Amino acid sequence: MKKTITELERRRYLYIDPIPTNTHLVDVVSEYKKLRQLQYDFEWDENSQKAEFYKSQANHYHTLMQKGILFDPLF
Repeated sequence: MKKTITELERRRYLYIDPIPTNTHLVDVVSEYKKLRQLQYDFEWDENSQKAEFYKSQANHYHTLMQKGILFDPLF
């Protein structure tokens, strides 16, 4: 005999808990802006080694933005 499932039971069965984005994903746009600002700050302070590091990191996130990737996983 087949058991009929109510709509509420079906939705409860199909529900997936959302993943918290602050612990598992990086917002590419905000990370790009943060890294670019750090690059500018270290260029202003004439620390070229750190400025070059942050520039390369910002360029990586800029490439992701150009590809349309808005979130980067942390795993």
